[in-house]
Amino acid sequence: MKRLVFLIMAFFCLSGYLMAQGERLKVAVYVTGDVDDSYKKVIGSKMVSAITASQGYTAVERTADFLAALSQEHDYQASGAVNDSQIVKLGQRFGVRYVVVADVTEIFGSMFISARMINVSTGLITASSESSRTIDTLEGLMSLSEEVAEALLGTLAHKGGTGKTGNHEWVDLGLSVRWATCNLGATAPYQYGNYYAWGETSTKSSYTENNSRTYEVNLGEIAGVPGYDPARAAWGSEWRLPTAQELQELVDRCVWEWTSQGAHYGCKVTGPNGNSIFLPAAGHSYESSLYNVGGYGNYWSSTPFESGPQSAGNLYFDSDSYGVYWNYRYFGMSVRPVSDK
Repeated sequence: MKRLVFLIMAFFCLSGYLMAQGERLKVAVYVTGDVDDSYKKVIGSKMVSAITASQGYTAVERTADFLAALSQEHDYQASGAVNDSQIVKLGQRFGVRYVVVADVTEIFGSMFISARMINVSTGLITASSESSRTIDTLEGLMSLSEEVAEALLGTLAHKGGTGKTGNHEWVDLGLSVRWATCNLGATAPYQYGNYYAWGETSTKSSYTENNSRTYEVNLGEIAGVPGYDPARAAWGSEWRLPTAQELQELVDRCVWEWTSQGAHYGCKVTGPNGNSIFLPAAGHSYESSLYNVGGYGNYWSSTPFESGPQSAGNLYFDSDSYGVYWNYRYFGMSVRPVSDK
């Protein structure tokens, strides 16, 4: 019993928790450019409406205060524009997760809108879109604004986004990669599939520190690396393990719902474009036993822990929480392959 308690504590307490709860992500739209303020108000309003119509986003509280602060910063800049680092700083102050910056230009009788979505946590641009048309009515301006916002989220390009790579089906969630519909070793979304130790391409009857190929072995990213990536080994050259960053994107940009499918509990994960996948709660394997099947899910990433060769990144979720963690490489966990776009 003491050994089991220790293992469970080690399993949950190991190192850094990167991201957890799944509230809708707060977003603000900032419109800049050499057009009249009335145009900017319409563009900003319609882009906010289009973005928050998706399941993953909500408008930030105190939107007016945030935009006023951005405008004030704009007035202070000799260049006439607020740079991304200033936007990130203000976004953090107001609790914004994403800021959409829409640059508007009137040229040759047409209106051109170029938009970029900035992740305030990282300062990185996570998506971009642009479009132009001749505008002679309010309806035309509203339509153009909605088109740019929807393209930004991937809802135009990826609606109904499903397909096959090789013999395996994928779903496009409107993220940076396509996600397989089933776990490795499963033939239906609700099936648990196989369990793999990190960096190993075959299943085992027992998962221990002593029989791990990669525990205490210094390795870099193993996504797509032959001999270390089980998705690549089983499904071919167009499939691989997701990176920790791609798992984090799944946490950050999707809506999570604890539910059941095929009599198995797990999470329905809905992307910003409305498409979804089901991740069954397959638990994990240690030695020759399975633990908490139906209670939580653990899915490997391809990313090793930077601070030591004992651990690697994994996605964990249960009925109340989800996030990206680090865990011991010798545990047997699920794999949900991804395919590059």
